[in-house]
Amino acid sequence: MKPILAGLFLLTALFYFLQLGLNYLNPKPNALEKIEQRLDNAEKEQSVLTETEKKLKTEAQTKEWEEVDEKTIIPLPKPK
Repeated sequence: MKPILAGLFLLTALFYFLQLGLNYLNPKPNALEKIEQRLDNAEKEQSVLTETEKKLKTEAQTKEWEEVDEKTIIPLPKPK
């Protein structure tokens, strides 16, 4: 009975260490690494734009925000 239990224990330990080794060789990227990768990709996409395209993009964004501000900001009553 003892040799069977010892064999099962050794087999379990072997599979456990095999799992640890495989996870070490192929780590999953954590959330911070994913965010940094997305930021790098976005920066590369923006670097492809020419100066005029960058200018048009910023103008469009500011125009959109101005429209949002006009819709959401409640005007203050004028003082008497």
